[in-house]
Amino acid sequence: MRPALALLALAGAALAATVPASAQDRGYGRPDSTPRGSYQDSCRDITVRRGEINAQCRDNRGQWTWSTASADCRGDMTNQNGRLTCLSGSGRPGTLPRGSYLESCRDASVRGRELTAQCRDDRGRWNWTSASAECRGDMTNQNGRLVCFGGAGGPGGPGGPGGGRGQAVLFEDAGYRGRAVNVDGDIADLGAFGFNDRASAIRVGRGEWELCDDINYRGRCWRISSDISLFSGEMNDRVSSIRRIR
Repeated sequence: MRPALALLALAGAALAATVPASAQDRGYGRPDSTPRGSYQDSCRDITVRRGEINAQCRDNRGQWTWSTASADCRGDMTNQNGRLTCLSGSGRPGTLPRGSYLESCRDASVRGRELTAQCRDDRGRWNWTSASAECRGDMTNQNGRLVCFGGAGGPGGPGGPGGGRGQAVLFEDAGYRGRAVNVDGDIADLGAFGFNDRASAIRVGRGEWELCDDINYRGRCWRISSDISLFSGEMNDRVSSIRRIR
């Protein structure tokens, strides 16, 4: 009986070794373990092989789509309209920042510290756009362009000076197009970002702002508290400094 018991024990160990990763402990960091995340609520046929997770995920139309992603997700592995996407609220490089942009952008990816995605503009067209992935506020889609509102960072990138007091976005072209500068506080000289006398439009996320045609908030100034898709002739390509006043 002892040899038979030994054979049964060996067979049981071999069977346990072949149990799919989805049935094993779901920890972080192991290349062949199933990452945790909300994707499990709307994905099926989940497998992990050689550090890559594969699954069928339901999109917004109820259709099932095969999707693949790296299994090394230390945030929340989610289902974004049929695509496996690892989200991180900490801004860790390599994972997608959270934000409302996910509702109207696709094919999002992070390489190094740069987020790239195709985002739909106001006309329904898809545009490739990039932004710093180190967004700790809300990464948004502003007419086909990725823009981070709030959080930490430098002016013109995610967040900006002012520690989240308020947000505004300056655009180089009318209709919220062209190069954009994300403002989260006072900027005494837009020339520091190559944006002096270039702004033609503004989106205001919060607060009231003063825009002046000279540096250090001097010269002729205008107060803005709502979006303007095209500055008037006296303002267009004349803004040199901006600060929040309320």
